[in-house]
Amino acid sequence: MSSRNDPFEAIESQAAQWLVRLDRDKSSATQQQHEAWLAQDTRHCVAHVKHASAWKRSDVLMRRLRPLDRCQARLSAPRVTNDAERTASP
Repeated sequence: MSSRNDPFEAIESQAAQWLVRLDRDKSSATQQQHEAWLAQDTRHCVAHVKHASAWKRSDVLMRRLRPLDRCQARLSAPRVTNDAERTASP
């Protein structure tokens, strides 16, 4: 079990924060700051690759699940019946 003062744990957290920041802010200044952070330590690159890979896999999974979300919404929606269906029931 790692301690809260584990340097790699801090790097992992920073890498995750960078991915969120890069996703929201595509500016060249942010890109340059990220590149500088990566250049500071090889462990930064390792953590970045690890988290970027997981981010990409989750994005692919979400795109694959989107049609299921629509199906679930349709199944959960109240059913609208017309007058003919109401009078035809036994």
